[in-house]
Amino acid sequence: MLKEIYHILINNLTNQKHASIPKDSQGSLAKNHTSNLKQLSRLIEYITPFGKKVVVAATLLIFSALLSIPQPLFTKYIIDDVIIAKNLRMLFIVIAILGVLVLTEAASSFIKNYLFLRFE
Repeated sequence: MLKEIYHILINNLTNQKHASIPKDSQGSLAKNHTSNLKQLSRLIEYITPFGKKVVVAATLLIFSALLSIPQPLFTKYIIDDVIIAKNLRMLFIVIAILGVLVLTEAASSFIKNYLFLRFE
């Protein structure tokens, strides 16, 4: 079944007249003139003068992304366990933890955006 869907999709993509995908003489897709390694080396040459800022900004990017992961879990816990049990003390604790997570994520995102926009 999946094989049939795959072949239908490939046939539809390759048979479209408006698609302007370059092909070589054998009908397979042509390779780019510049390789990925050349593009990566150009990127590294550009980033090298800003090395410390790039590392800090990338770390903050990962940190803010990791802080956003537990937020839906806390919300689920509040809805499924705390509100149903009518436990106000736990509700305040979980909301306080969630608030700290949101504020920390916002602060790290702000610093990350500031660093990404100010490579001087």
